Amino acid sequence: MEHNVYDVFIVDRDIAHAASIRDHMHTHKQCRFHLYSNAEDCLNQMHVKPALVFLDYELQPNDTSYQSTEILKKIKASSPGTEVVLFTGFETVEVIKDTLHHGAYDYFVKDHLSHVKAELLIERLLDVYESRDEFHKFKKYTRILIGGLLIFSIAIVVLYIIGWITDNVGGWMF
Repeated sequence: MEHNVYDVFIVDRDIAHAASIRDHMHTHKQCRFHLYSNAEDCLNQMHVKPALVFLDYELQPNDTSYQSTEILKKIKASSPGTEVVLFTGFETVEVIKDTLHHGAYDYFVKDHLSHVKAELLIERLLDVYESRDEFHKFKKYTRILIGGLLIFSIAIVVLYIIGWITDNVGGWMF
């Protein structure tokens, strides 16, 4: 079975943490990982239409940066099909509520198991994307089949009307 390659962005103020997540998932040949230490670089590359963006909730704002919820909104606006997972060093109800309210797919707490959590999310999303791709292929082939049957049916009716196909019993065909 042929697999698509999906782009995954990891946006983390701690680039070493981002690299450890990427390095742990080197076996995922279906993913092409891109690391960014700030929001601007990530947003400038959204034309790539990544399948998934891991976004640090606590990006250090500078004079040109955005808060994470604003970044999330900009990602979803420029690429609605991109799923965004926020991660944070501190789990609070406000962070969880804010994250999910603004359209994040999920969130996780940044700790020594971050790479495992990220891998589970990637595997879950890859299953979703592969199912979606298979559904679109099935839908395309179904349309082709229905179109072919429709053309065949119209051709039979036209050939009957012009007399190239006749009813050998002597009555009407329909």
